Amino acid sequence: MNEPSVECISENVLVSLVLATVGRTHELDRLLASIAGQTFKSIELIIVDQNGDDRVKRVIERWQPCLRYVHVQSPRGLSRARNLGLSLASGCILGFPDDDCWYPDNLLLQVKDWFDRQPAYDFLCCTAQDESGREVASRWPGRSRVIDRDSVLRACASASLFIRKAALDHIGGFDERMGLGAATPFQSAEDSDLALRCLHGGRKGWFEKQLHVYHPHKAAGGAASSRAFGYGMGFGCLLRMHGYPARTLLYHVARALGGAGKSLLLADPGKAHFYWNSAAGRLKGYRIPKMMLHRNQSDSQRAETCEYS
Repeated sequence: MNEPSVECISENVLVSLVLATVGRTHELDRLLASIAGQTFKSIELIIVDQNGDDRVKRVIERWQPCLRYVHVQSPRGLSRARNLGLSLASGCILGFPDDDCWYPDNLLLQVKDWFDRQPAYDFLCCTAQDESGREVASRWPGRSRVIDRDSVLRACASASLFIRKAALDHIGGFDERMGLGAATPFQSAEDSDLALRCLHGGRKGWFEKQLHVYHPHKAAGGAASSRAFGYGMGFGCLLRMHGYPARTLLYHVARALGGAGKSLLLADPGKAHFYWNSAAGRLKGYRIPKMMLHRNQSDSQRAETCEYS
């Protein structure tokens, strides 16, 4: 692994943004522009590059005069990359932008002010909207509220999650057995797992409906359908790991099946396939191996024992 290249890191960083990126350039450039344009400036950007070429270097070099950043390379795996970034972070508030999202100009100032006003809370979740102001998923709670074990399943997405570094130091980072690119079938829910571990450790979280990041809509058909099973597996795994009853699983499976049925009625087989794969993945993910219930294994032990049939 290459040593990180450090550019312009100040001693007063308040917000560290851990950005894992692979395969994107135009979207990455848009995100960097939105970070450079923030009204709040005490920001450290940690770019964890999972490409096998220098495409990211070419993009970030254009922003070197106005961004403070660390650039480090990592093998594939979203949670793995984010944990590497966390090990380099020096800010007291941490965020995890997707490489295809972008920020409103005042977002990080609003986030910083929120944490200043709410010392009892350790993490903050907000929504994701497209350019028109439409929420990119129907999952979000309808109002601002305290996050609990039920609402966290709808309120938490990593691109719009901000957390105090002290809380992460207490619970550890992302579970590398979960998330896109993990060496397991469980390709999602690492963000909700992180929030749930905060809650289980006595930490408090809040969902703020009035704050948002920008994120493009993802079509449910096509390539997304092939990933839906792995995403469903991650969600089912999450429910089992954190002791949710079978009725919670069945509710979410029924929602996915309802989406499949509605899509068939609308003559949209691609979307129906997406929802069907999601439902099937949730059911299978709930049947996780016992080793997934424990997080105190080394990476080598995980690689050897994390098999699923």
